Amino acid sequence: MSEPDTTATSAPQKAERKEKKRFQSKSPHAPSANGTTPPRKKKREEQAEAVASELTQLRSTMDELLEHYKLRVGGEIAELSEHFKANNGTQLPSAKVTSAMLQELNDSPFKTRKGRGKDLARLQHLVRRLGELLPPED
Repeated sequence: MSEPDTTATSAPQKAERKEKKRFQSKSPHAPSANGTTPPRKKKREEQAEAVASELTQLRSTMDELLEHYKLRVGGEIAELSEHFKANNGTQLPSAKVTSAMLQELNDSPFKTRKGRGKDLARLQHLVRRLGELLPPED
């Protein structure tokens, strides 16, 4: 007698499960398994140094821009001032012009402590308007 085949009639067996690998989070600042710094951190540090260097350069560029601005607008103000000094050899502007200029000067709001760029733009615009109010020289 032969033994009956029970594998075909019994419930199918489940396949063996593989053990899942668990993700172990590491701090991004922790060294890798071989003890070296991960390449991502090196790249981040290199980029941070590059940004710091560029910002230092930007600051010196700003200083240079402000110096040139100061010289240019300061020169324009000095030139305007020469028109109103006594004994400069030129005729003084009319009372109408000087009144309009005084009004412009008194109405200009500058908040120097805030150090805003728009105050620099206002100053430059004011100097240009004052120059336009002066009659042309012969």
